[in-house]
Amino acid sequence: MEENETFVDVGANVGSYSLMVANEYKDRAVKVIAIEAHPENYKALRRNIQCNKFENVIVPINKAVSDYKGLVDLYERSHDGARVDSEMYSVCNDQRIDAHNILHPSGNSLEIECDTLDNILLNYRVDVIKMDVEGAEVLALKAATRTLERIRKIVVEIHGDKSEDVKQILRTHGFEVESINEKGQMSYIGGSK
Repeated sequence: MEENETFVDVGANVGSYSLMVANEYKDRAVKVIAIEAHPENYKALRRNIQCNKFENVIVPINKAVSDYKGLVDLYERSHDGARVDSEMYSVCNDQRIDAHNILHPSGNSLEIECDTLDNILLNYRVDVIKMDVEGAEVLALKAATRTLERIRKIVVEIHGDKSEDVKQILRTHGFEVESINEKGQMSYIGGSK
């Protein structure tokens, strides 16, 4: 991160990456925008921001990132199909996103507010994005055209067989794309201009 840049954590969960970036780059006046869809994870994110005294550095936003503005169902997911994992919620309702991300058979869904990254980030400076949206990455990126034009770097966690789709979207916006790490069905794609 460069001086005065903004890091956006899309799918921030309880804030691990947001807090790490805020702490590591506090001397460079880096701001962090932490976007988390799930209400309970969002509450924990806000508590973590307050406990670490980053109220003036991190902007928390409680919305799901999608390809439209409105309401969306957030589905409980599981690593094994038996228990719900607190970090495993997705707007993607595919039965199986990948080998480790299964729609919970008796899980609940929550109706929550959603919006596009372009709308959410319209009034913010944005330089670097980390995205982990549990299988909805193509949906989120397709509606982020203005955002992708103005950032210099992005890292996307990919669930399932969406790597080529994500790479194509990023290349269309002028990113040099590389696979950073692949573990089974999940991979990490990085892009920079």
